[in-house]
Amino acid sequence: MIAREHRRVALAVRTDNVRAIRLYRRLRFAVWRPELLDTLHEHVGDDGSIVREQERCLVYVKTLDG
Repeated sequence: MIAREHRRVALAVRTDNVRAIRLYRRLRFAVWRPELLDTLHEHVGDDGSIVREQERCLVYVKTLDG
């Protein structure tokens, strides 16, 4: 990402994913906004169809060193 001149990275995490939140905080990610945001989770179902589900998440951001 740094090679492509990206300066920040962002990711969404559900509030019930406590282990991920701990990891991101340890990696010095910060909460972008304190309120939950509507995000879209997309995965492939057992039958091969695309399944889209709305999730309420916190967004974490980190400035990349480069």
